[in-house]
Amino acid sequence: MSTDPPRGKEEWIPIDPNFQHAIDLVKFIRSSPEYSEQFCVGVAAYPDGHPDSHLNPDTELDYLKEKIDAGADFIVTQLFYDVDRFLEWVKRYVMDALAPISPEIPSFSVTKHDDQLVKDYGIQLAAEMINRIAEDNVVPGFHFCTLNLEKSVQRVLEILGWTGTAPPFHNRLIADTADNVIHPPTCIDVTEFIVTPITATSTATIGLGNLPASETEAGRGELNNAASWDEFPNGRFGDYKSPAFGDQDHWGGPAMRNDEVSQWRHPKTIDDLTQLFIDHLHSKIATTPFSQTELSPESLLILRHLEKLTRRGWWTVGSQPAVDSASSADEVFGWGPRSGYVFQKGFVEFFCTVEDVDAIERRVKEKGKGWVHWFAGDVKEEAFSIWADWASFYRPGSPERTLLERVRNERWLVSIVHHDYKNAESLWTFLFDEP
Repeated sequence: MSTDPPRGKEEWIPIDPNFQHAIDLVKFIRSSPEYSEQFCVGVAAYPDGHPDSHLNPDTELDYLKEKIDAGADFIVTQLFYDVDRFLEWVKRYVMDALAPISPEIPSFSVTKHDDQLVKDYGIQLAAEMINRIAEDNVVPGFHFCTLNLEKSVQRVLEILGWTGTAPPFHNRLIADTADNVIHPPTCIDVTEFIVTPITATSTATIGLGNLPASETEAGRGELNNAASWDEFPNGRFGDYKSPAFGDQDHWGGPAMRNDEVSQWRHPKTIDDLTQLFIDHLHSKIATTPFSQTELSPESLLILRHLEKLTRRGWWTVGSQPAVDSASSADEVFGWGPRSGYVFQKGFVEFFCTVEDVDAIERRVKEKGKGWVHWFAGDVKEEAFSIWADWASFYRPGSPERTLLERVRNERWLVSIVHHDYKNAESLWTFLFDEP
């Protein structure tokens, strides 16, 4: 039983020694005459393992069975995405647990390029997950984690046929024929995206005539308020504070987990950190504290430059190549609506020493010629907080914590932009050419 640590503390410490774990609360409820028959008690389970625990699956199963034996009525799982692994977990570990299991289904709303198409894919995937689990008849129901994206859950229920209503139509173009104005994916029938003027008029008339009466002012009320949530909070220009992002660090990224920290090999020296960033560039490790994914396809195009900077001790945490009028549908550079073009200036962001900052400043003055803008900061917030969060996983005085705190206190974060987007090598020539 735990929660977020108090402000300024690194970990949550229970106040009442009688309530250290969830089983303590279950036992208390079942042993109290005034509560025992009043509550239906659910407990948590982790098909993919507890995020803050290094226990093996058998030990975790023992703890789960103890909670059930103490009086729990049902189990709700943590979020998962691998249906095969979940079904194996249920059949292998929990068939003798004597408590119904409710799998938690995520509300998919990830984004890349075309927000709506990806959201549609996620909703369809969630429905397929539920159908596959239901076919095995091993759970009595499902628990949706909405992340305040209730419309996605509603659409999943409609696809499953669990709402008692027909699924809503897609938005359609009012036209007699599609001509050349509609370009859906090749797997989708173009006729699903058009409606004739006569049909559109008739449908609108019938629909407006059957609207239910509202007891509140038009445009207000719970229905409209609920519909005002950002449909695409994860978009390139979305609000990272949206609940759809889940737990976050101070830089707007996902909060660190123990399994990730272990992957980063517990660095004790500057050379260890340099090697960690090099290994991430070459996909030998999947993440770093500053990047939750492997290198993007566009970053692979400038990999040799990023590696050269990193081996210099300038640990790169953000970059993009210069691009001159790539199609918005381009597999590497494309984003946003179709039929557009992408222009972007080359930039790179990295941590370095104060001596390096002084050298960069001199180079900008001598060789920038108005084409280069740069920024250097050592404000111990935002990106620098990641170093502090990482350090907090280690004991005070340990080699790892000493190193990470020293890096946070001494290094600078530098961003450099070269405005000549027509020359893909302009940024790198500026950085690497001899004075």
